[in-house]
Amino acid sequence: MRDAPQPTGAEGEFPAGVDVATTVARSRGVVREKVAAQNGVPTFFDNRVLLLAEIAHSALDGAPGSRRSEHVRAAVEELTDFLRRAEAPRFADPTERLGRSLREVHAAMAADLRTIHRSQGVVSTLTWAGLPLVKSVYDAAIIPMLISELRPASIVELGSGSGASAVWMADVAASAGLAPAILSVDRNPVAVRDARVTFRRGDLTEIETVLGREELSALEHPWLVVEDAHVNVRGVLAHFDAVVRPGDYLVIEDSIVKRADLLAFLESADGRYALDRRYTDAFGENVTSAVDSVLIRR
Repeated sequence: MRDAPQPTGAEGEFPAGVDVATTVARSRGVVREKVAAQNGVPTFFDNRVLLLAEIAHSALDGAPGSRRSEHVRAAVEELTDFLRRAEAPRFADPTERLGRSLREVHAAMAADLRTIHRSQGVVSTLTWAGLPLVKSVYDAAIIPMLISELRPASIVELGSGSGASAVWMADVAASAGLAPAILSVDRNPVAVRDARVTFRRGDLTEIETVLGREELSALEHPWLVVEDAHVNVRGVLAHFDAVVRPGDYLVIEDSIVKRADLLAFLESADGRYALDRRYTDAFGENVTSAVDSVLIRR
């Protein structure tokens, strides 16, 4: 019978412990639900999963040797990994992933480092309003989705750069019918001017003097806080921890080099934050500059 459970792992057949018929059926079911939510339009990846499911399914009643095919085994393994991620809870304990070694983090990433390093542009970087945006193409997709879902009343950016990213977030918010208060801080002056953004010059090593808690407390919630300054990371996070509310987001960019500070902060936060895998893993695990660091206040 084609869909009956098959023995696995014997003589180098399907990966040990995997019920291939069930894996195929569950994978197809997940993709069907996803495509239905996309108005019936499958993505490239949806089509790939369906192709892998067909490869695995065709081997169930094929010749015994087909089950030992590396092609089939690879398809089953990829389907198994897909289900593990697709069926995992959206929100997770960030300390579990932050506690891994860099080697483990890189091994689990869905894109290789060469691809990640090129994602902000090679000969020139991404631009917005004629200014260097210096965002990865992945973050340029993730942040608009987060803004659309969160509908922030206030956005605080730490590390203005050219000013393009603050203007970009103002434009993204406007496209969603929002007009949040946007405050962007950098130790260097920003030449660009936009009535929707307050640019402030300040040293984040003295965060209390740059963004006082009384001023922050006057901002409406929910908040989107984007840390991209690489300065006093643990102190900055602790400062915001005192004033954020449940539902607010902290997004720490370029966080691969900030993992120790992040972990120390979160271990002291007593479970107040969850990792939102919808954004960190939108393109596969950690295909973003915010590696293990799109956090929602519980």
